[in-house]
Amino acid sequence: MMGFKPISVGLIGVACSLLTGCGETPFTETVPVRGVVTWEGNRLDGGMVSFQPVKISDERPRRPSVARLKSDGTFEASSYREGDGLVPGQYRVAIRSYQSSKDETKPGVSRIPERFTNTATSGLSLDVPADSSLVEVQFDLTK
Repeated sequence: MMGFKPISVGLIGVACSLLTGCGETPFTETVPVRGVVTWEGNRLDGGMVSFQPVKISDERPRRPSVARLKSDGTFEASSYREGDGLVPGQYRVAIRSYQSSKDETKPGVSRIPERFTNTATSGLSLDVPADSSLVEVQFDLTK
């Protein structure tokens, strides 16, 4: 039985590498996307930016993505790994930012109109060309 352990361990290692592709996900080609969100001319202090794919180029997967909105109003989109960007294509965009309630039993209050929190009603979109090395965008939200 002892002679089979090295072979078994080796076969398991090879099988795992073939199945996982050494940790790589197919179609991981992304384009870095960075940006700024403002509300009434001021940078929005914290929140989340969501990207819903509408049309993806080639036969890449339709992968919804997010970005954390930092306290200075900037963000970097993430699809597979933090800050790696978006799969090339067209996206609808939603933005959420809430003011914390002093009363922990009550939900926070949105800092922006609710229409911006849904990709179907925000009116925000983004095109990420496959041949880009970086996409920089600014979303200027107003009433």
